[in-house]
Amino acid sequence: MICSKLRYFFLILILTAISSACFIKEKCYSNEDCPNEKICDRNSGECKYQCNTDTDCGINFECIKHRCFPKSSGNLNCPSDMANIENSFCMDIYEASRPDATAIFAGKDNSYATSRKGVLPWMTKDNSEAEMACRNAGKRLCTAEEWYFSCATDEKKNYSYGYEYAPGICNGIDAFCNCNSEECIGLKECPYPHCYNEKSAEGKGPCGSDFHLTPTGSFPGCKNKYGVYDLNGNVWEHTANGSEYTVRGGAYNCGNSELLHRCDYIPTSWKPSALGFRCCKGRESLPDAGYDDTIPNDAKDTSEIGDSASDSADDVASAEDKGCIEEDITTYDSTSEDIQFADENVDTSDISDTQSDTESQDISDAEANDIISDTGIIKACPSDMVNINDQFCMDKYEASRPDATDSYNGADTSCATSRENVLPWYPVTLSIAREACKNAGKRLCRPEEWYLACSQGKNYSYVYGNTYNPVICNGIDAFCNCENPQCSSLNTCPYAHCYNQSSQEGGGPCGAAFRVMPTGYFKDCRNEWGASDINGNVWEVVDTEDGLEHFRGGAYNCGDSEMLHRCDYDATWGPSAKGFRCCRDLE
Repeated sequence: MICSKLRYFFLILILTAISSACFIKEKCYSNEDCPNEKICDRNSGECKYQCNTDTDCGINFECIKHRCFPKSSGNLNCPSDMANIENSFCMDIYEASRPDATAIFAGKDNSYATSRKGVLPWMTKDNSEAEMACRNAGKRLCTAEEWYFSCATDEKKNYSYGYEYAPGICNGIDAFCNCNSEECIGLKECPYPHCYNEKSAEGKGPCGSDFHLTPTGSFPGCKNKYGVYDLNGNVWEHTANGSEYTVRGGAYNCGNSELLHRCDYIPTSWKPSALGFRCCKGRESLPDAGYDDTIPNDAKDTSEIGDSASDSADDVASAEDKGCIEEDITTYDSTSEDIQFADENVDTSDISDTQSDTESQDISDAEANDIISDTGIIKACPSDMVNINDQFCMDKYEASRPDATDSYNGADTSCATSRENVLPWYPVTLSIAREACKNAGKRLCRPEEWYLACSQGKNYSYVYGNTYNPVICNGIDAFCNCENPQCSSLNTCPYAHCYNQSSQEGGGPCGAAFRVMPTGYFKDCRNEWGASDINGNVWEVVDTEDGLEHFRGGAYNCGDSEMLHRCDYDATWGPSAKGFRCCRDLE
């Protein structure tokens, strides 16, 4: 009797809880779970207002009924590589890429971001590098509000293409499935959601296979109603004033693309690996190209904003922890600003202070140039070096990797080479440069040797003389946009400081796409002994024992090339484009 009464008592409690829902707090999982004026905060599971005032929405947006909408004030003319978003702002149609990127090569030219179809996107962990690349293209990094609205639009979509996850529309881990395998053949639908690691509704699979990064615009259906591609998948995208924790849109290697590709998903507590970006532009005034002019020219260069060492692999979320697949995570080289691709596989070669055990390569007499000094003694330098004033041998060209080409800086770190028409090896540290020269049977140049080669024993300010010339060596003034209306009538273009100052005739500034160039590109940038690019292109580290790294000669991106290219300028503040060349004692 007592037991039946207790059962009756608990039954009443359960029925009361169900009928009143007093013990259940509802959670939202997507925006469609919320009233029209609210959106779902996925961290708390609560429906919340997106904004209360216009200031909550950022530039180009206003708060209407607690939601952020783009402001529209008449027709907005967007460049051909951008889409018009509600006459409020322009957004790049494609994910950002380097100017020299191709379908199989991510490029090396860090001068500015482009929006082009069919090329590999520019991947960077550094939010400020993305911002600078956009600024140099006359744009800016998209704000979080701009990115979210472009993805979800005014319809509060979960993905740029709709409300439901579709594994084959954008580039995610389910996009490339092995549907011809014995386990999967005969499936009516392949790929299917989570085909990478779950069975299909028909009980077959998993069928996931070769997930990989693809060129921009490879998925025709992966676009929003404004024509912007790849907002979901391929690479995560930085937003203005953000970090690795605030990227959007998911990537090709997200273990759960259905979740991580959502327009409203933000990592917040973990760092994804494949990070890219795209640019936006509004009615605000923007520079055509440039660097941060708050940085003193006498202490900094324009930099690629990629000097910060990448985080260790321990900081990258594992598949078990956060849903990005470890086997295909892009590895960021801790000393290189660029990631190269070939045959759709990520090159994860690291440049470390410990090089290969390649034996030192001695140059035979047959490979050397015999040079007779004033004393009559034969002094020989290898064919890839020049004799500097009968005192030592110096590489003709800035150091490059053995497999470097004119568009690829290489991955082979076994030794330094001195070759014409290849991209120089940068960035490096003093220890890396020392080892690379040693493995080539040479040594790193000393400060006094480097200065002699630059000043030619005549105390020249530059390798070509005492007067700065913007076109002889590769500096920030070397590539000028002399065809634009401000500059087309100038008698002399480029001119000194054309990057950021008007000419004496009153036209300009005319600066354009400064960039690193293959060795020996500037034919007149050489000393009397035949050593090229001592000024400009990349800085050159010299061998010292004072605990500092000393770089000489300036680079392609120095904000004041007239000063930083000088033979007597010694940079110890850690410039970005850090290269080197080798020397050797006369035999």
